[in-house]
Amino acid sequence: MRDAVAAYRRKVGGDNRRWFEVDAAAQRAVAALSEAVKALPPLPAVSARPAAVYDLAPLRIAVTARRVTFKKREVRLAKMELGLLVALAREPSRVYTKAELLRDVWGYPSSIRTRTLDSHASRLRRKLVAAGAPKGRYVIAVWGVGYSLVKS
Repeated sequence: MRDAVAAYRRKVGGDNRRWFEVDAAAQRAVAALSEAVKALPPLPAVSARPAAVYDLAPLRIAVTARRVTFKKREVRLAKMELGLLVALAREPSRVYTKAELLRDVWGYPSSIRTRTLDSHASRLRRKLVAAGAPKGRYVIAVWGVGYSLVKS
């Protein structure tokens, strides 16, 4: 930081007392930021890659094989339906907000308003029911919040 201030001082010029104050303020800012970073709790070890298989008996999701089965019956899903199911399966009873799902599965910014998520969730739910899943058991809509895979 000191080198950057010195280089800028040479370029711009100015009286020494003023630059001494700028240099001291920059050093205080760097020290304060360093202390703040040290005070932060360590980040938990989280894998960005999903698990290879989610076994939520009788629902089984083989992510790398792109295969979903319910009671050993294959459920054929489109790419985004599978992405939504995998995102919900990471923590099945957690309620994910619509903004989180739109960001994580579709890559949309959180400020966008769309019915894409609702449409895909509805189709995913219908396909699971067609494969034998009890109606209302999977892909639960939580009004005003988002979705969870199963009721908690």
